[in-house]
Amino acid sequence: MAATLLGSGLVHARLRFSSALLGATCAAIGSRAALAQPEAPEAARAEPTESADSADGAAEEPPDACPPGGWYCEDDAEPAGEADGTPASPEAGADEPPAIVVARGEHAPAPARRRRPPRWGIHARVQGVVLGGGGDGGGDGPHPDAGMAGFGASFRYRALPELALDAGLDFFRGVDFDGWARAETAATGSLVLYANPRDPAQIYLIGGLGFSGAVVDKPALQWDPADGERGDTQYSYFGGHLGMGLELRLSRRTGFTVDLLGFLRSRTDVEGAGDYEYVDSVTGRRTNSSGAGLVRFGLLFSW
Repeated sequence: MAATLLGSGLVHARLRFSSALLGATCAAIGSRAALAQPEAPEAARAEPTESADSADGAAEEPPDACPPGGWYCEDDAEPAGEADGTPASPEAGADEPPAIVVARGEHAPAPARRRRPPRWGIHARVQGVVLGGGGDGGGDGPHPDAGMAGFGASFRYRALPELALDAGLDFFRGVDFDGWARAETAATGSLVLYANPRDPAQIYLIGGLGFSGAVVDKPALQWDPADGERGDTQYSYFGGHLGMGLELRLSRRTGFTVDLLGFLRSRTDVEGAGDYEYVDSVTGRRTNSSGAGLVRFGLLFSW
């Protein structure tokens, strides 16, 4: 009996020792865990940095970047045409070489193409001749009403934008230098040189040569009493003219012109050798040459 009690006491003692040893071991393990616990915040502080770096890297990536294998990428997108039942077109450029794109700088607009002026034209005009005057009308002096007016037309060929040829016919009536009634016809040929042929307002020089003929009705004292006929006298002339003008283009085919000309001429008829047309009764000067000014206003029709 005593032996049985002794064995039971030894068993209980071993159990209590084992329990005490296990508690000491657990306490030691807990102290080591408590000592290692303060190092955790440093690691925790390091982790947000790495997370921030990764967040910054994600922010730096372009918004359209698509990671490999990610969702909503073009590779995983539904092929065009399957949604509406039409067959999808083959991938662009699958069997074709890559397109070459050439970047070009901004170019200035091409200059407007110049249009050539029309070649042919008709120039219709009215005109006035200033022959002088200012005298009292007595004797052979200048008549105060000396002056003539008329109209005319010419055919104009524009061989070049700067050059035109003009052939015209003009008719005048009025009072001549001596106060006699005069009717005159002139045929002229001219060259026209344009300074600025492509502008709406064109300045030009005009010059040429011409023939003219005149019929003069002399007063009653000049009648020939032998045959009782009126003393109408005919004259013929050859001379030249020179001046300048302005053409205002009303449209591409119509223009308004103003000319200022001066001309000099001399008689060419046979009677002019001994019968002078102009005689100054004061100085006795005699001449068969004459000159005057000419002002013309016209319209030019071109095609």
